[in-house]
Amino acid sequence: MPEDCGAPRVPRSFWDDPEVNAALGARHIGRILEAFRRHRYHSKPISQVTVAGWCGLSQAQLSRIIHGPVVTDLAKLTVWAEALRIPPDLLWFELPGGATRPDYEEENSVDRRRLLHGIAAVSGMALSGSVVDQLDGLRRGVERALMPDTISRASLDRWASVPNSYAQQYQSVAPVDLLSGVAADFTELQRHLNLPQSTQHRMALCRVSGQLAVLAGIFLAAQGNGRSARDWFRTAGIAAMESGDRQLAATALVRSAIVSLYHGAPSQALRSVTEGEPLLGQTPTPTLARALIVQARCMAKLGYTDEARSRLAAAETAFETMPSSALRDPALGFTERQFYFTCGNAYTYLGLIGEAEQMQREALAQYSPDERLDPALIELDRARCMLAVRDIPSACAHAVTTIAAVPSAHRGLVLRYGRAFYKDLPKKAHKLPEAADLRELVLSEQAQQGS
Repeated sequence: MPEDCGAPRVPRSFWDDPEVNAALGARHIGRILEAFRRHRYHSKPISQVTVAGWCGLSQAQLSRIIHGPVVTDLAKLTVWAEALRIPPDLLWFELPGGATRPDYEEENSVDRRRLLHGIAAVSGMALSGSVVDQLDGLRRGVERALMPDTISRASLDRWASVPNSYAQQYQSVAPVDLLSGVAADFTELQRHLNLPQSTQHRMALCRVSGQLAVLAGIFLAAQGNGRSARDWFRTAGIAAMESGDRQLAATALVRSAIVSLYHGAPSQALRSVTEGEPLLGQTPTPTLARALIVQARCMAKLGYTDEARSRLAAAETAFETMPSSALRDPALGFTERQFYFTCGNAYTYLGLIGEAEQMQREALAQYSPDERLDPALIELDRARCMLAVRDIPSACAHAVTTIAAVPSAHRGLVLRYGRAFYKDLPKKAHKLPEAADLRELVLSEQAQQGS
């Protein structure tokens, strides 16, 4: 900023004033402007007209900003912060061009030299009031660095509730719409993480970041985008470990394995979960139950019948010992209907049709009509059961009806499931009209979506 524009330069200690600190803590630019103009550093309060001129405002506009609600427009905040020459490290947002300006570094260097010279000049005598003030400013700066809670407890509580909101919607709201919301939230979270935070607050923000990264992976997987989904689950694991939440890290690992399973790599999925067993632990949790069923599904696909049934039994034991309060989160936890659905899938691949159909009925009874994803996958498992008893025409017709009933915005993973079903048909069955209808549906949709 040119020398003749904006507020006069002030020493770094200027910003340690209690009223200025309180205004900065409140993130209220109007209060900051008012605290600046009334600061005791000035011989007398600066007029509102003068301050308004620095900011490109009228006196009436400045008065409304001072006494009005918090301003959130980043462009306006940037202009006014630069007009006051507020040190970037004290702001709750990032200024264009980086977080540090050379003039503040120079001023800090000058302040340090003055302080050291002031101390050296009074060897054997009492410190002057100005030196004491400078020392106190230094102390407050250190204290601020040690306890830099730039996000309020209320904001942290709000962030903690955000993942659950997405989790409750992902069966009924289009994945692309949910991804848009998550992306916007991540942009805001990244800003908070780039600012100094106390250890406790940083861990809380990392945990929310991990949860949102898991959700982003789930929504991408629901679109059929397995590679990006796994990348987000990896990011979720990093954030979870940074926050100290091993269960969240385990959730990310298991969710990533499920993507591998859906994308035709059961061996890779099984290996991932097995390698992650130390993270999962032995305590019955929703994540442990889900992991055991993922192992069972992989083993069933790979033909390890006895091992798969053993994992299913262990999952049932873990599931039954958990309180109902642990079974409410459909995305970051493991609900009763998801338990029935995934057990039914394992029984389907084991060829235990009676058990599979019972689980499918139990699961479907718990979904509402506006929930799309899991019910469609369950119906495709029912088609596999028809295939297992050699009713191929009915199986193909049921698959076509199921896929066609799903809105296009929800079809990503459903189509992948449908293509896997078609691929597993006996070659002779490809000549059937019902199989031809299925092929046309899944392949035409694949061409349109590029999946």
